[in-house]
Amino acid sequence: MPNPEQSSPRAWRQDDQRLADAFDDVVRELHPRLASAVFLIVRDVMAAEDIVQDALLATWRQRHAIDIPEGLPPYLFQACRNRALNHVRNSRRRQRTITDDVEITEHVAGGASTADQDLVASDLRRVLHRAIANLAPGAREIFLLSRQRGLTYNEIATLLDVSVKTVETQMSRALRSLREQLRDSRT
Repeated sequence: MPNPEQSSPRAWRQDDQRLADAFDDVVRELHPRLASAVFLIVRDVMAAEDIVQDALLATWRQRHAIDIPEGLPPYLFQACRNRALNHVRNSRRRQRTITDDVEITEHVAGGASTADQDLVASDLRRVLHRAIANLAPGAREIFLLSRQRGLTYNEIATLLDVSVKTVETQMSRALRSLREQLRDSRT
């Protein structure tokens, strides 16, 4: 058996091509079942497709670094399942945050009938605008696209050419920063 260090670059390209062909064959066979399995968890066709694509791409990119003792199909099913569960968990967390934001806004806007309450609401809006202006540029852009334009995280990721995970992370940072700044302004 030839020593890998002595193999020619052409031999390495041929091995990579064989590996790519084998991976493509497995993906073609498994993709519908992976998408169906993920859909059962997330209940969203587009999210399921994104999750499967992300898992396949990550597996391909890490093909030299990962060990798959059980074989590729079980590994891909587990990778997709884990990503789907993360998606559901993050969606629930986002929904709780949105619900909290709506409740606070309704409380402030709904009770603003007296001059004092109008002043408090105006002051809160000023503090909120200042807090948004103080966000890091990327977090501010993602926050405004989500809250002002009503875009989904997938739409924002596509628009900005970043991953959905980046959008989630930046949104989480933005909300945490806004909460801290609003809490500090009350003291």
